[in-house]
Amino acid sequence: SEDAPADHIGLYLLEPYFINGTTPSIPSSDSSMTATLGKSEDIDGVTCHHIIIKQKIDPDTDAADKSAPASTPLYATIHEYFAASDFLLRKRISEIPPLHAGSAATDGPITRTFTITNLKTNPDIDQSVFNPEIPEGYAERKPDGLDSILDNAKLRIGDVAPDWDAKDPSGNTHTLSQYKGKVVLMDFWATWCGPCKAAMPGIQKLYDKFKDQDFVAFGLSVNDNGDPAAYMKSKNYTYTCLLNGENVIGPYGVGPLPQFFLIGRDGKVLYHAAGYDEKQEEKLSSIIQSALDAK
Repeated sequence: SEDAPADHIGLYLLEPYFINGTTPSIPSSDSSMTATLGKSEDIDGVTCHHIIIKQKIDPDTDAADKSAPASTPLYATIHEYFAASDFLLRKRISEIPPLHAGSAATDGPITRTFTITNLKTNPDIDQSVFNPEIPEGYAERKPDGLDSILDNAKLRIGDVAPDWDAKDPSGNTHTLSQYKGKVVLMDFWATWCGPCKAAMPGIQKLYDKFKDQDFVAFGLSVNDNGDPAAYMKSKNYTYTCLLNGENVIGPYGVGPLPQFFLIGRDGKVLYHAAGYDEKQEEKLSSIIQSALDAK
């Protein structure tokens, strides 16, 4: 046999080996599985590690047929070929012995071969595939009840926004009340939240557009075990990161992330949205501009 990376052998053994849609049963205490490294082979021009798995299985001991010796061990053999370059499966050969009592040895195993060819990882995909145009005569409509599921906010437009305090990564404390007289954008987000990350470039554009006016933007990280400050720095987001936003969300009724609140100069809610919307930047830009123009 040839050498293969030892730290990947465990991953190979976690592959499920299905026989007729079910896994081989291993009820007896002496059942066993062994795995060995076979000779590397090229599959579709790709050099692959060859893993051979032998698993002992119990035959179907039909009470009507006592001819099959119960002590005869049966083994299923699985040959798996994983590409040395990316460790993705390229080929699997399953050899299954006759499982029913009374089957003749000459029946031979059932062999099944599964091969993956022309596999391309991380291909360039035209993003328009994921944003198809709406056909003429049709309109886009959100499922009934979606807004109520996403929007658990306790505040509505025109309500006075509750004050809060939160620290930035440098340990400085910020409160909402200290920014009264300014337009404040609050983005509740987390590093583990994909839609949150999708919305952040738009928040940065808004900050760049209005930062020299009476406008501030905060990214309040919520229940985040990652490093929100490091993430924002890596993406060159320069609006203020605030930590432990979970201490702020209660009075605001924030549920699913991301959620956005825009607070006017008078401390009242001008805008609230839950979830990511690619048109949100445009909406917010218009509302922020109007709020800044209203002295």
